[in-house]
Amino acid sequence: MFSLIDPIITETLKGIIEYFKKHQTIRNYSFFVSPLICTTCCIILNFYGDNFIEPIQVLLGALAVTFFILTSLALISLGDFKTNTEILANNLNDIKQEREKLIEKIGDDSVTNMARLTLNRMDEYYTINLDQAKTSYQWSIASIIIGLITLVTGIWLLFFMEKPNVTMGIISGASGILVEFIGACNIYIYNKSLSQLNLYFRQLATVQDTMLAVELCEKVSDENPKKIEITEKIILNLINRTRTSEDS
Repeated sequence: MFSLIDPIITETLKGIIEYFKKHQTIRNYSFFVSPLICTTCCIILNFYGDNFIEPIQVLLGALAVTFFILTSLALISLGDFKTNTEILANNLNDIKQEREKLIEKIGDDSVTNMARLTLNRMDEYYTINLDQAKTSYQWSIASIIIGLITLVTGIWLLFFMEKPNVTMGIISGASGILVEFIGACNIYIYNKSLSQLNLYFRQLATVQDTMLAVELCEKVSDENPKKIEITEKIILNLINRTRTSEDS
């Protein structure tokens, strides 16, 4: 269940940041309106909270947390905090164009072209996983910072105010814990992506070595009496290396 909820929340936050980046006027209004509403709700709850029924207190607390998060997202959208969507799309487009050219050359029945096509496909997987790792790391850092600030705010409202506001403190604390959980999930995804990146990197290195070996074999003259022996040694070394890579 959590594995389904976390991507939904993450994509929602990404969408809000991208929206702020594309609509600067709305972002500027958000810088003024969101902190104002958040501060107003906190002041009302702090000084006049006892005059309202509990549902109204909960609503004011939820509004304060919501507009605090909106303010944080607007600030993030100002910086170089990118989801790398456009960069990823451009990289994948370049890889796709290269693959189309290689597919046209496959008709030549060249082992080198086949190896290059395999390398191209692995490069695509590597690029996707690298983008996922970067995005997960960025979101984990942002979530942890926002969650920590929200959690500290909740603790301050509960224990360090002259008139502790229990409702606002609980809402802030729960929101902070939820955002921290999102950050932890993104760190977990980041670690998994790193493992995949290491695997793809080893496979890319193996394919590149294979391409180099094939090209060297093709350059050996047919008149060379040791060509078969050299080719056999290269093939055996490649097979042994592949087995060693699989065992590791």
